Amino acid sequence: MANINLRPWRQERRDRLKKEFFNILVLVLIVSGVIASGWYFYTTKVLDNQIARVQMIEKENSRLIKIISEIKELNQKKANLLRRMNTVADLNSNRSQPVEVFQEFVTLVPKGVYLTELSRKGDNISLSGVADRVSSVSDFYRSIELSDSIKEDYVPGSVKNRNPGNPNDESVVFSIKMKLKSNQEEQ
Repeated sequence: MANINLRPWRQERRDRLKKEFFNILVLVLIVSGVIASGWYFYTTKVLDNQIARVQMIEKENSRLIKIISEIKELNQKKANLLRRMNTVADLNSNRSQPVEVFQEFVTLVPKGVYLTELSRKGDNISLSGVADRVSSVSDFYRSIELSDSIKEDYVPGSVKNRNPGNPNDESVVFSIKMKLKSNQEEQ
């Protein structure tokens, strides 16, 4: 007798293929979920590491900015101290200069010349005086040229008769401006 297969084999095959498809689909979803979660955890870990590195760099930058500002303050203090030290050194080196200048003026001023005014501003000196004759003023100018403490670029001022109405009076009024040599120029 002939065997007739009355079982719905096509339907069973379809059901089996559906079941396999859903099993593979579930397996693919599980594997893709695992891969996606692994990728998510990896990227969050990398991101967290990067954030931690950025925070460390920002912290280090702020520390370095503080150090740089402290260095700038120290440099300003250093510059102020050096300026003060130079000022004190200049004052100490020029301390005896007024005495030396007055002592030299005693030897520079010839007989017959009388200083009426002497003013000093820094290295500039202005003189005014009276002389009994013009040749005494010329002698005074020559002695200034030979001086060691006065620069050669002095400016002779005016020389006028003291009493222009009296022809017998040879006395004159004069003025002069000059610069002192600094201690560094002398050395």
